[in-house]
Amino acid sequence: MKTLTITFIATGLLTGDVVRVSAETINLSTIRCAEFLTTSKEGIGYAAASLDAFHHTDEDDPLIVDSDKLRADAKRLADFCAANPDLRLMSASEKLLSR
Repeated sequence: MKTLTITFIATGLLTGDVVRVSAETINLSTIRCAEFLTTSKEGIGYAAASLDAFHHTDEDDPLIVDSDKLRADAKRLADFCAANPDLRLMSASEKLLSR
């Protein structure tokens, strides 16, 4: 199985300056739903985007970011994880996000 790890720095704009807000590393291949739900809102969003790309990107697919779909997928994933806290996140995403 591939190991998926995302590291991100959430940033915000304040009077034109980029300000570091938080940094997290989430190992998507090992994290369980219960732990996933304790990550930041940004972490859930980045994880949903990464998982969407993992499940839906083929070599010939166009690179399109649909923020409404990502938001909806992140909510579906969070709701599913809340109901299945012991499930690994990758298993949850395979059930919800795979083609």
